[in-house]
Amino acid sequence: MKKQTTVAQEPVYFRHSELLRKRHGATMYRVPIDLQLGCPHRSVDGKGGCTFCPEDGAKARQIVDLSNIQEQVQRGVEFAKRRYGAKKFMVYFQAYTSTFAGLSRLKELYESVLAIHPFDAMTISTRPDCLSDSILDYFEELKESIDLWVELGVQTIHDKTLTHIQRDHDWACSEKAITRLNAKGVQVAIHAILGLPGEGMKEFRETFKYFSRLKLDGLKIHNLHVIKHTQLYEQFKAKPFKLYNEHEYAEILMELLPLLPHDLPLMRLVSDTRDDHLIAPRWTLGKSGFTEYFLKLMKAQGLYQGSAYNKEVVEIFDENSSYKPVFNDDKSFTFWDDDFKEHFHAKEGAETEALHKFTIPSGIQSLVNQQDVKLLDVCFGLGYNSLITAEHLHQNKSNYRLEVTALEMKKAIPFNSAKLFKDKKSELDWSECLNDLCRNNSHHNESFSVKMLWGDARYQVTKLDEDYFDVIYLDPFSSQRNSELWTYDFFCLLKRVIKHDGVLLTYSTAKPVLSGLVMAGFSVGETHSSKSNKGGTIASLDAGKIEYPIALESLELLHGTAKGLPYRDPQLILSNREILQHREQAVKAFSEKQVAVV
Repeated sequence: MKKQTTVAQEPVYFRHSELLRKRHGATMYRVPIDLQLGCPHRSVDGKGGCTFCPEDGAKARQIVDLSNIQEQVQRGVEFAKRRYGAKKFMVYFQAYTSTFAGLSRLKELYESVLAIHPFDAMTISTRPDCLSDSILDYFEELKESIDLWVELGVQTIHDKTLTHIQRDHDWACSEKAITRLNAKGVQVAIHAILGLPGEGMKEFRETFKYFSRLKLDGLKIHNLHVIKHTQLYEQFKAKPFKLYNEHEYAEILMELLPLLPHDLPLMRLVSDTRDDHLIAPRWTLGKSGFTEYFLKLMKAQGLYQGSAYNKEVVEIFDENSSYKPVFNDDKSFTFWDDDFKEHFHAKEGAETEALHKFTIPSGIQSLVNQQDVKLLDVCFGLGYNSLITAEHLHQNKSNYRLEVTALEMKKAIPFNSAKLFKDKKSELDWSECLNDLCRNNSHHNESFSVKMLWGDARYQVTKLDEDYFDVIYLDPFSSQRNSELWTYDFFCLLKRVIKHDGVLLTYSTAKPVLSGLVMAGFSVGETHSSKSNKGGTIASLDAGKIEYPIALESLELLHGTAKGLPYRDPQLILSNREILQHREQAVKAFSEKQVAVV
């Protein structure tokens, strides 16, 4: 048997900014300049052009009111110095087509800008069909005196799409331009748009796989934005087409970045459009917030740029992982999580919790005697809840099956747990199950099956069928550490997928959690166990399923206090910090209102 190898996780992606920082000894800041050269694809009055391109040719917001080049340079440099303490600068000829002029005129413009400020680098943004032989010869000469980059808008490799967006050139033209720049030794970066009408994951994968075979020095990735006063906007008004929210776009990038060479510098992952110009999509997260969220997802699943080509590596997590076993009172082990700053289980023990706060209170034992049981395990973690339930049901010689759908963010957790369960004596092979989930996303035997959905549970739940689950286990970290999965808005998603007579089990009895469940339409009650130090909560859309309901007086009192205000995340994308901050503000406003009434 071939020995498995492991490696430490790589940086998620290679940032172009880091390349420039190492090359020039300091962070490089771009100074956008509009040379007012227009575009060969537009008429004199500005009409025409690519369907997605705005009237100003994507002119930078900080120079939108300036036409004088010297003023643009001065404002750009002063802005970067004032806001970022910048010391190194790249002039960025951004708007429209920055080679749409004769050679002598281009030389005059470029050199006039370099005379205004001693720039360390230069980026020239242009079209693949606007590079004459004389301009390429000039670039070959220019690169000897400055760190020169040429950015080409290519958008996609698919000619059908290029025709549809009125690009006015085909992919062969783009590839030829890249090859010609390569031959001159000029650094070339390309722009790609994800989400163009008529394209989906198949086309995205084909584009990125083709990019991986080219000699590129940079790649700038944009998600499609519909912008005011564009042809694309008119098309969108007439017949809306698919645009991606934060969750969906993050999943697309998670599949595409591993296809790119690990040493290809990435300039951008997400579009940035002025708020007063943007029609759709309207995101809750800004550019930096999205990047932070995306990096969290990539790291959680052990993905990184180029990982699809690392054929030597079987496993993607370091053997020296921070997930070290901590043994509990019942002799089961758990892990400490550095991100959430909590153990996965209470001191009483993982097996005790799984059996007495989830399995037994759910009534799943009697249910499985009558039918196949569908269980949703939210925050699968080390696997205890599902596996203890399967063990418990294994004693029942029923002909029915337990079908588990598991949601988990971090692949490292079951991966490391599987190694520790290797010698566990059990009716079920826990190690084999967890290894199958890490490698193949599923595990099956005669009476038990598990399907794993990796990623943010808030998004993964939206993929599940309505009115499907008999039982839901809700087992995130505490509401102060993992509030994303304790919100009223997330409970509404769980309400959609649970059967009317289904039951939801959780260890939490926090007031905002109970309040959120009730607001979402659940009846709530307490669970009790002589083997557990503290009871938990059971919830159902059918009040008859609750053996020990919380008294009506208690619920009314809960709704009338600041402590009972639920956690909120209306767009299902906020961070734990943001959710807690918003609730603090709501509590403060509630308290001030009560004082004013008194």
